Formats: sequence, C-alpha cells, structure tokens
Amino acid sequence: RVLLGQNWDWHTSIESDPILLCIRQPAGPAILTLVEPGQVAKIGINSAGLGICLNYLEHADRGQGLPVHLILRRMLGCSHLGEAIRVAFAAPRAASANIMIGHAAGEILDVELTPTRADFFYGDGGWLVHANHFESMRLRSGDVGIETSMSTLARAARARRLLSAACGHISLDTFQSILRDHAHGPYAICRHADPSEYPLDQSATRASVIMDLTAREMHLAPGNPCRKEYATYSVTDDGP
Repeated sequence: RVLLGQNWDWHTSIESDPILLCIRQPAGPAILTLVEPGQVAKIGINSAGLGICLNYLEHADRGQGLPVHLILRRMLGCSHLGEAIRVAFAAPRAASANIMIGHAAGEILDVELTPTRADFFYGDGGWLVHANHFESMRLRSGDVGIETSMSTLARAARARRLLSAACGHISLDTFQSILRDHAHGPYAICRHADPSEYPLDQSATRASVIMDLTAREMHLAPGNPCRKEYATYSVTDDGP
C-alpha cells in the first residue's frame, strides 16, 4: 500500500476551516482535494491513484508565473505520474513550494521548486519526509524561511526517525500516530497554538490528511488529529 499524508498548519486567527472539494472532469480522473475556500486545489488524490502534498517554502529567487495552487490543480488533473511531474517542472511559477508526489504503482518522489530553479528526491528507502525548508544542496543557500521557523527542522527530524523505525511495518494506524505526535511541545508535528506568541502569529494544525493511494481513499481529520477522528472518503472514476 502507498500512503501519503501531512498535517496542514495555519494561523488560528483565520476563522474559515478548510473544505473538501470534489471534482468530476469531463475527461480525466475524478479529484478529491482539501482546500481553503476559493482555492482550486491543494492537498489531494485522484481516481488514477495520484496524490500530492504541499509545503510552503520561501526562497530568495523571484519570478512571475502561476500561483502554486493552479499548478497543483493541473497536476491532480493528470492520469499519469510522468505527466504530473512534467507539469510541476514546466509551469511558470510565481513563488517557491515543495510538492510531494505519490502514485499507487509504488513511486514516491519530492519536488522542490523556486520561480527559476527546481530539484527532486526519490524515496528509495521506501519512505520520504519533507517540512518547510529546502533539502536540496543546490537550493538551500537561498532559503530565507528557515531563519524564522522554530519548528521545521525539528519536525522533519522527528518524522524521519519515526518513519525509518517503522519502515516495512507502516500501516494507517502507524501514520496516524506519527501525525498525532507531540514531541517538541506546541511546535510538534501535531501543532497547537503557543499562547506566549502574539495572537496573529499563532498557528495550529487545521487538518490532518492521509491518502491511501492504493485504495483511492482520503482519511481526513479536521483540526488537530489528537482531538479528532479520521473520516474516510473514496474517489473512483465515477467520481467522489
């Protein structure tokens, strides 16, 4: 089974909750994608067994192009892994982003993008982790977001250790327990608002998503997964 997922953290001062968007295309796979109201795509899975996750990144590179959410929508509309990868690399980009891509056939890879450059990683060990900083040696020198983050390196290190320890025995329950992890306090993988921060700067996990690409299922917990149970949604060629 191929599992792909993440916790999506965002400011607690933004009141609107994410919504699950169900898209049926006249030609192409059906799509399930978790978005903020008004967006066309974000974290998602389609009926062809393709799934994508998104990490916000900041880089010194600047350019003109498409917002990343439009690129994600194009990718989720693809029937084949290679087609989706080509979209990620070929589309003009307005900002930096990290996109983790998986397919039911067994492939997982990670694509780091800036407006002018790109790099990629394979999950050759059977697992792959990414947070909100650049891993590429070619791109990390321009990373301007890592300087202000109090959690990205620690979250990535924790997730790497937990996944590598469970490699070969990873189940849906294993994945859920990792996304509910509270090591490092309010800046954990399952993030809670830090009351010592200025209210407009406080962030928390707004949704937790695990996609079973093999079964074409999305398991979704609204808010912190330590407080919410995961509901299951399926997507087939006939639609969500």
